[in-house]
Amino acid sequence: MKTRLTALLAGALLMAGSLCVQAQQKEKGEKADRPRWTEEELIQRQAERMASTLMLDDKAEADFIALYEQYLTDMKNCRDQYREEVARPERKDNSPLTDEEIVERIEKRFDQQRQLLDIREKYYKDFKKMLTPKQLLRVFDEKRPAIDHHRRWAPNPGKNARRDARRDYRYGCCPWHR
Repeated sequence: MKTRLTALLAGALLMAGSLCVQAQQKEKGEKADRPRWTEEELIQRQAERMASTLMLDDKAEADFIALYEQYLTDMKNCRDQYREEVARPERKDNSPLTDEEIVERIEKRFDQQRQLLDIREKYYKDFKKMLTPKQLLRVFDEKRPAIDHHRRWAPNPGKNARRDARRDYRYGCCPWHR
């Protein structure tokens, strides 16, 4: 009797587990079917987010959003052009790049960086007319979001004496960013 009850219980658990797996697969399929934003919509959302971060008035915000969208579009086009130029050619034997190809890629990368810098300087002059220096720093500082993320994590000193006594412990930076 116990063996039958155990077998029945094991079968019920297996069936319940398979139902859960089917439900998870269905959810993943639904997420994959939802529409994605276009590149223009992403650029527009990024421009609106930056405008709200800078806290501009209505007229300045409209001008800023239009200019910032142009700036992001130009930067994106320059990066895409570099990706197309440096696309790795199809090789049947998967051989590594030759020395000439490596030198060519490095020189193209320098050209792309010069173009990106020219774009930044061009739009800097336009942004300078409508923004304060602190706002300009916010617009052109690309590494700022990652730094802000890690500095936001501020543990309470003294709560964990062992952790605070460690030599490599840095106050104000998260433990996973070392």
